Amino acid sequence: MIPLEIELKFRVLLHQPVLQSLLRMGGVAMPIESHRDVYLRHPCRDFAKTGEAFRLRYVNDEVLVTYKGPKEAGLVKTRSEIELPLAHSTSEGWVAILLALGFIIVDEVVKTRTPFKVVLDGIEFQVVCDIVEKIGNFVEVESIVTDRGQVEFIQQKVTELAELLKLRDLERRSYLRQILELRDHAQSS
Repeated sequence: MIPLEIELKFRVLLHQPVLQSLLRMGGVAMPIESHRDVYLRHPCRDFAKTGEAFRLRYVNDEVLVTYKGPKEAGLVKTRSEIELPLAHSTSEGWVAILLALGFIIVDEVVKTRTPFKVVLDGIEFQVVCDIVEKIGNFVEVESIVTDRGQVEFIQQKVTELAELLKLRDLERRSYLRQILELRDHAQSS
């Protein structure tokens, strides 16, 4: 089975209260990451309509290529995700190939990510505190599921963990969608 990402994202003013809660819960801080996500549009399929995403993610000195499938129905964002490493030395060549095949660069999302691993009821979750250029501060609570029979249970646990962290301002739009809306608004003004 293709892994499913189960995630909730929240807008926050400050990360500090969440960071303190994570440490009290026994969360383990992981190294801070610098991300530059380059999103591409398929030449024959409108990802905005299908709910899919395709990107190259530059994380510190690594490059990952990611396909995210359509979002499944429900409050908790659930979608298939395939992510593979790409040799950094070949990433420009891959972009050139994709552009030659008709893909178009849509935009970039640049962020600083502070990830934590948290265990709740024996299940490992990742909680990340993101500072996203142009749009602000966010916290994502997520888990990856490989057994479709566990999806509903993990969705409940993701929601429970978000409640324990006192996260309230749910943001359903992707970072890319928010940046595109901001760009469109600026162009129409």
